[in-house]
Amino acid sequence: MVDTLGKVVAAVAGLEGDVELAGPSETLWKCLKPFISHFEGNLQHYSDTSSDTTLEPTWDSVASAASNWQTLVDKAVGRWTELAWKAIDILKACRDAATVMGNTAAKAAEQAGDLQKKVENWLKSVGNLVTKTQQLPMATNKEKAAIALEEYRAEVGAAKQKTLEALTEVVDAVEEDSKGKAAYKVAQRAVEALGPLAGLVDVCGAATMMFKELSCRLGNIEAKVKGARETSPNVPKDLVDTVAQAERLWQASTDLAECHLLGTLGNIRELLSNGPRGLDSPRYQKVHNRCTNAKKAIPKLLERQ
Repeated sequence: MVDTLGKVVAAVAGLEGDVELAGPSETLWKCLKPFISHFEGNLQHYSDTSSDTTLEPTWDSVASAASNWQTLVDKAVGRWTELAWKAIDILKACRDAATVMGNTAAKAAEQAGDLQKKVENWLKSVGNLVTKTQQLPMATNKEKAAIALEEYRAEVGAAKQKTLEALTEVVDAVEEDSKGKAAYKVAQRAVEALGPLAGLVDVCGAATMMFKELSCRLGNIEAKVKGARETSPNVPKDLVDTVAQAERLWQASTDLAECHLLGTLGNIRELLSNGPRGLDSPRYQKVHNRCTNAKKAIPKLLERQ
């Protein structure tokens, strides 16, 4: 899950990696920074919401433990559901940015497509202006000379105006070409981020569904406790073991977050700010290696409980 977040950040990392989104001063960076903080809060939630119940093989103890776990898990469902919706919002915004910037790039490319023709037209107008300026008026008397000079000035002025107009068209085409190239780069970065963002939506959704499933199971345990305690004074051993296992799994999750995952988020923040972009980035590789080590540590964390 943390590695997936690292892949998203790697796609837009560094000073030139950000993507402009719809809305005033909205960028992918500005969306990801609070998302990372929310993500961090969800991981810290494991250690901040541990159960203090000492489990004993009595109905009251088991019922209290199950109720406590139900409260903790329901809180986790809410937090991960909220984060999943934020991931969906970011994905939609990035998809829209890719579409808008892609259309902008295509339109600019179309408008600047005849740049070569416009340059040729400008050079032709320059050549015509030079020719007109070299055609000095010739006249045999003063009256004809004045008329010839006026015609000369008019022709040169018209040629100069055409040259300026042709130059303006060239400048506009160059600007459109520049805008198109810039928009293309932004669209490309947005497209590159779409895959990892979709993966982020998936893992946040999976975390939400996991806690929802756990919540349903705890609800079943509470119902089972309520029904069974009315028929027997003794708590079945398998029921005590089920609640105890939940305690062990939760503690293992807490240790995983505290010992491995929370520290990795600091590396992700560093990657976002400093880059470089790409999955071959040394900073992303550091994130990836830490996540790999975290996965390898899970069996030992479970054994310690």
